[in-house]
Amino acid sequence: MTGEAFERYRKEALPFIESRLREVVEGELAELYRYVVEGGKRLRPALTLLISEAFGGDSRMALDLACSVELTHCASLALDDILDWHEERRGKVALHRLEGLQKAVTTGFTMPSLALNLAAKYGVEYPKMLTDAWVSMCMGVYQEADPGDLSWKAYRKSVELKTARLFSTACMFGARAAGQDGRGFEEYGLHLGRAFQMADDIMDGIDGGRQVVADRLKMEVETEARTAVRLTDRWEAKREDLAEALRNAPVAIASLQKVERLEGS
Repeated sequence: MTGEAFERYRKEALPFIESRLREVVEGELAELYRYVVEGGKRLRPALTLLISEAFGGDSRMALDLACSVELTHCASLALDDILDWHEERRGKVALHRLEGLQKAVTTGFTMPSLALNLAAKYGVEYPKMLTDAWVSMCMGVYQEADPGDLSWKAYRKSVELKTARLFSTACMFGARAAGQDGRGFEEYGLHLGRAFQMADDIMDGIDGGRQVVADRLKMEVETEARTAVRLTDRWEAKREDLAEALRNAPVAIASLQKVERLEGS
């Protein structure tokens, strides 16, 4: 299995995602917001749109929810760059290096409000889900900064908190936009997110500060991806071509055969 079907869909969805993001990112901080938001593969919003469309969902609702997830992700990148003193992000100078700490922190703190407002148009449960994901991401960063427990179990939990939960939210949003029960898609997103982060750690040549054997990480990435693929067998999508893209997504997102840098996607 290859990830070609998902990649085709992601590229087709990009213009819609980019256009809506430009509409949402406005106001006094628009220039800073756009600097942080521009670029990236838009994996998370593509998943939201793909799931919604595969099951006959509301396209406008799905697009707004997809962009709320991406804005949340981008806000985390602005803050993460400060914490880790990254010099670059998405092929550009990191915001804190370009504009200074004050503007970078302000951008990272205010962008989640845009995401919450966008999601709130469709009911209180959506900003609540985003908030839960944001808290999870913060806890993942906290545990990574002061791990204490260096076990494999602790590493896996950190990966889930800081990365997989937002992938999961993206998938649940797509399901909800299509009137589906989000729980099965929540599990799918968790497996995707774990595979993504572990593959990224392998490509980084690091293991999150823990002594995790690279071969084990590769095996775990493959296991997570296979499990996500198996979950798609339970679904009865309205469009089989898009269901195929969902089956392809784990390979596209966490491929170890074609090593491509995914950081900041």
